[in-house]
Amino acid sequence: MNLAGLDRALRALGPYVEDVVLCGAWAWYVHRRCSGAATWLPQEFTRDVDCVGRETLALRGSAPLQACLKAQEFVWAPRGDEIPPVALFAWPSIASAEVEIEFLVPARGDGSVRVVELQKGVTAQTLRDLDILLDEPLRVRIDESSPLASELPYRGTFQIPRVGHFCIQKALIHRRRNVEQQVKDVFYVFD
Repeated sequence: MNLAGLDRALRALGPYVEDVVLCGAWAWYVHRRCSGAATWLPQEFTRDVDCVGRETLALRGSAPLQACLKAQEFVWAPRGDEIPPVALFAWPSIASAEVEIEFLVPARGDGSVRVVELQKGVTAQTLRDLDILLDEPLRVRIDESSPLASELPYRGTFQIPRVGHFCIQKALIHRRRNVEQQVKDVFYVFD
């Protein structure tokens, strides 16, 4: 994925973009670019835009989140065996996705509830150790003076976790991840 995919995802989130915190590889990339680091991007970068939020999303204006995603031509697909399934939104199609948006929320209680409905038609996977990513996230404003302005057509504000919170969360989940994910997580923390 390139920055065009991130741009499309931010636009598709519409009025809900500030209700979620972008985490994972894109949070690492934005931290890196906004801190003045080199613009290097791995040859194969993620298509996933992981969005962490609270257990419900209040309606913003007259358009529900699912309608915002659909208006930007994102296609809904179920992921997993849960009922209801976790929602995956892909563009331009499921078979040849250039960008995929998934929603995550912190697991509560004994963790037996694996999927929650954020809004009608939009479900999120519940995972442990996400709360720290929601603790006072950084608001990133993309305007003409932003380090990302020349790379990203999107103009507006979105949130990413604080760098320390991002690193701590990666350490907390490290042992529960597969080897490929562990390697990426260690790289992000080290970088």
